[in-house]
Amino acid sequence: MLALTGALQSTVAAHVSVLGVCPNLVLLLTVSCTLLMGTRSGVIAALAGGLVLDALSGAPFGISVIALVVVALITGVGEMNLFGSIRLLPFLAAALGTAIYHLVMLFLMGLGGDGLPWGPTMWRVGAPAMLVNTATMLLVHGASAWVYGRVRPRRVEWT
Repeated sequence: MLALTGALQSTVAAHVSVLGVCPNLVLLLTVSCTLLMGTRSGVIAALAGGLVLDALSGAPFGISVIALVVVALITGVGEMNLFGSIRLLPFLAAALGTAIYHLVMLFLMGLGGDGLPWGPTMWRVGAPAMLVNTATMLLVHGASAWVYGRVRPRRVEWT
């Protein structure tokens, strides 16, 4: 499913531009998987989706994987019972995850010598991406929760 999402991200979503940015479907699916199934599943989703994104993009190989894994690990904090009951958690996680993703990408590109000015880049790309991804999370998390509700293993208990 993540390979398909990565392919959709690189082909179809690249043509859907709102506020000058495209929704990052792989990032949103990683956040959604982490919230629904836990940090371990979120990291696996980040690895799989990041590999597909790296294979299909012109960025240095591995940058998307690292950025998505960092997002999955930080989003995993939402697993704690303290945050689990917040209805807006998927949207907050999408906004925060988008900001972290872009900051990690900027940091890693700077290490590779392809540095960009952080402030203007976050203002012109990161902020609009946060808005677009947060709005798109409504569809992605809704679909993910629906699929997860249909395919997750059921616990068998004696009553």
